[in-house]
Amino acid sequence: MQRIIDPLVSLALSLNYRRKQGNELPFDFLVLGLLYRLIACLPATVRTSIGEQSVSYRFPTRSAAEAGLHILATEKPLIRDVVQFIGEDDVFYDIGANVGVFAAAVQGKTYAFEPVPANIIALTQNLRSGHGQLIGTALSDTASLLWMNMEDIRNGSPTASPGEVNEGVALAGLALDDLDLPAPSVAKIDVEGAELSVLQGGKGTFSGDTCQRLYIEVHEGKGIKYDDIEALLTDYGFTAFEILDERGEELFVRAEKQSQ
Repeated sequence: MQRIIDPLVSLALSLNYRRKQGNELPFDFLVLGLLYRLIACLPATVRTSIGEQSVSYRFPTRSAAEAGLHILATEKPLIRDVVQFIGEDDVFYDIGANVGVFAAAVQGKTYAFEPVPANIIALTQNLRSGHGQLIGTALSDTASLLWMNMEDIRNGSPTASPGEVNEGVALAGLALDDLDLPAPSVAKIDVEGAELSVLQGGKGTFSGDTCQRLYIEVHEGKGIKYDDIEALLTDYGFTAFEILDERGEELFVRAEKQSQ
């Protein structure tokens, strides 16, 4: 079975990468749709190399296969950068874990934050046994009721934000500092435009001495300004910033504190 799924995965990754480069052909989306369905149906793992290690994933639904393979095709250099700084004794926070592509690749103790039920199905299968903990909640700057737009959920990029009743799907939002968890040495944040709220609700967590490295995807197209993110993280003690990747109005940033 693995001999069947491996070439399917390779083709799906190639087509996703071609789309990232802006060179997609007219029928690529139809081929990708078929590949996602086949990969989800086959009882075999998706295997890929990240750095020097081999990582296996399970994408049990079409939407999980689409999300996971897109991330693997377009963000693998970022995954390698994250993984290289996390050892077995480290704690890693994956905030906005999606289907677990980053979480499955790290060696340390992982806390994966993901509120979307469709993503959680795959995420639970990709967390390393004994090393990963799913936290199925949205993070914000305070404990509150948050809402996700149904259309955004269907498109795979929902943002949890305050809103009026009946505007979508309601979620319990929590501030990171209110949770009794071990502090992370490394964290990754990809929350589709809720970056500032997550950072503000985790001031104590991110400004503490333990957290030395933070990766954050800044969604400027959703009203977030990179300068505001950098200013806030500077207040939290981060001193070095590098934009690792830029895709349209999305920036993937690494922030680090000066070594003690």
